[in-house]
Amino acid sequence: MKPARIVFMLIALLLLPPRHLFAGDIASQYYDLREKEIRQFAFDLFHTGEHYRAITEAKRYASFFPT
Repeated sequence: MKPARIVFMLIALLLLPPRHLFAGDIASQYYDLREKEIRQFAFDLFHTGEHYRAITEAKRYASFFPT
């Protein structure tokens, strides 16, 4: 390849927006939303008196989100 083409390709790559960063933002937002949904569902089950199902959901929550 000619050096001019290589330089042009490098510049073009540097000017393109990093699309993988946007996907990471969406994934982290989904992850946070999913965490809140599972936790809330466990609390709802507990408050309605379904203690065994609440325990199962709490264990699932702890398994999916150990931190």
